[in-house]
Amino acid sequence: MNHIEINQKGMGSLSIFSNGTEIYTKSIGFSSIENNMPSNKKTKYRIASITKTFTATLIMQLIEDGKLSLQTTLNKYFPEIENADIINIQHLLQHRS
Repeated sequence: MNHIEINQKGMGSLSIFSNGTEIYTKSIGFSSIENNMPSNKKTKYRIASITKTFTATLIMQLIEDGKLSLQTTLNKYFPEIENADIINIQHLLQHRS
């Protein structure tokens, strides 16, 4: 984080938790570039679609480990969601339901 901050190559916040307690936090960059306001751990960032790639990678690792399958339906984890019994992981990864 220090290298990124010193070289002004990004903005973001990082919090590390252990057993439910925050043990480290660091924010770099600005919450408002126009107003030169530094970011903090409550800054909201516009992250666009990049998170889809990370989420899909983590899901595929869970599938590889045998903890999920592409056919696992949402009702296993979110029974309160309408039609959760017919929406599966593959649908979510393909942005379909």
